[in-house]
Amino acid sequence: IAEYARSLAGNDFWIIPQNGERILDYDNGTLLRTISAWGVEDLFYNGSERLPEAITEERVRYLRLVREQNKPVLVVDYVDDGTGYQGENLERIRDFVALAKEYGFVPYVARIDRELDELVIIPDIQPPR
Repeated sequence: IAEYARSLAGNDFWIIPQNGERILDYDNGTLLRTISAWGVEDLFYNGSERLPEAITEERVRYLRLVREQNKPVLVVDYVDDGTGYQGENLERIRDFVALAKEYGFVPYVARIDRELDELVIIPDIQPPR
């Protein structure tokens, strides 16, 4: 698919798998060379609940392979409960963003409802300045 699409559109045609990073166990290097980035959801949080570190680290192990190829890892966690940017909601958002950046990933804070029907703008956090 990538070869065909890029033959028409050039290298500006991006291939970004979403989740399923465990497929890299079976990659002989071709997939990592072909993709442009990798997208994941629920890497650090499941809604307002922090995931156990063991689950996150198991997934991060694969995503590091993508970063080692100098390709972006795009992370969407649904951590914004919509109550405003203060208190626990803001703490959770800041924690998610800090965790993603710690690994060199690109974070996007989405609403807990998972609708993805709006761009979430958070002053001084998203979009980055």
